[in-house]
Amino acid sequence: MGINVGDGVVRIIGDTASVDRSVQGLGRKGKKAGKEAASGFKALGDHLKNIQRLAVVTGTIFLAWKAVSIFKNMIKAASDFQRTMNRVRALTQATGSEFDKLRQKAAELGRTTQFTATQVGEGMAFLAQAGFSVNEIYGAMEDTLNLAAAAQLDLATSADIVSNVMAGFGIQSTELGGAVDVLTKAFVSANTDLQQLGNAMKLGGPVAKAFGLTFNETAAALSLMGNAGFQGTRAGTSLRGALVRLGKDGKKFGLDIRDAATGGLKPFADLMDEVTRKGLDADEIMKLFGQRAGPAMLALLEQGSGALRLFTAELENSGGITKKIADIQMEGLHGAIKRLQSAWEALQIALADTGFLDNITKAANSIAKFTREVAQSVDEQKRQLKLLAQIEAEAAQKGILAYFILLTVLDDVNTAVGEYVRTS
Repeated sequence: MGINVGDGVVRIIGDTASVDRSVQGLGRKGKKAGKEAASGFKALGDHLKNIQRLAVVTGTIFLAWKAVSIFKNMIKAASDFQRTMNRVRALTQATGSEFDKLRQKAAELGRTTQFTATQVGEGMAFLAQAGFSVNEIYGAMEDTLNLAAAAQLDLATSADIVSNVMAGFGIQSTELGGAVDVLTKAFVSANTDLQQLGNAMKLGGPVAKAFGLTFNETAAALSLMGNAGFQGTRAGTSLRGALVRLGKDGKKFGLDIRDAATGGLKPFADLMDEVTRKGLDADEIMKLFGQRAGPAMLALLEQGSGALRLFTAELENSGGITKKIADIQMEGLHGAIKRLQSAWEALQIALADTGFLDNITKAANSIAKFTREVAQSVDEQKRQLKLLAQIEAEAAQKGILAYFILLTVLDDVNTAVGEYVRTS
């Protein structure tokens, strides 16, 4: 079969033209794609600019919101401190320089310890409720704070324990540091915590003092009872009951319980020796001390008078332990954050004291006065307002009735006109 060269050339030329058209088409598509890409990138750039603008606006709003939040927190901190110290002033009836003295002390301790100024003020209020004078509160606060920090208690609980101890044993604020150290040494060395020891002291302390026991002896006896599982109020009532029974029935059991020199009871360790020397068995001990105090006294006698004397001596050499334990527990990040929080509140209070709080107080009082006047005016015009409301209601009812009457009249007129048109 022959080949037609002319046809082949035509086909080749035709195919080349087709290729050109394809290339041109691709070029057009490429340009279009390029334009679309450029447009897309431009749109992306515009979008990113919008995001940037939005970020700037959002950041500005956020900073403004944070500024308002900081201002609000500052006013709240200063207001809370003011409210707390007003309560202290009301409870102590302190005026002038006396109140300034307490306020400055609260601000100072709030600035330099882990407790905020408001928390210090709450502790002052608690001591004031217990009947402490301004000077007693002023002198007791640092030791109360140290005790709370060492025992990891809130200031109110610490102040409650301190007030009970001081009242029960007649301890002066100048002597409180030593008593606080005794309490701290007792609860870190025995099977009792500060709250349990405080409750025991509250119930047993006054009677122990009345029978001639020292503060250290009492704390040691209650701590050893705690080691045997008699803690808190159980220990306090047991010691109280034991002393009362000894004073009442000691002679019946042949015990020499009186100190020849003073006429009072012998030291508690000597009383334990007297019971041991007498050779009283468990049944006799229970009869002597009773069902409530007997079990705890059996446990205390089991540990021996030597243990009581040794622990009493340890308590007497406990000076400075409260602050030492408090400082150790405040080491590290946790303590740093606590101090920062207290210092931050102190700064807020100091800033508010420059005039912000006074100005806001004046504004609030003005608004309150205006609101009261409006309320009073509304109250006075209640009758007139009620009468006006009744008139409006009646007018509305009459207006609706008139409207329906008008519709009826118009309907009658319309009927009459229609009838006239049809008959004309």
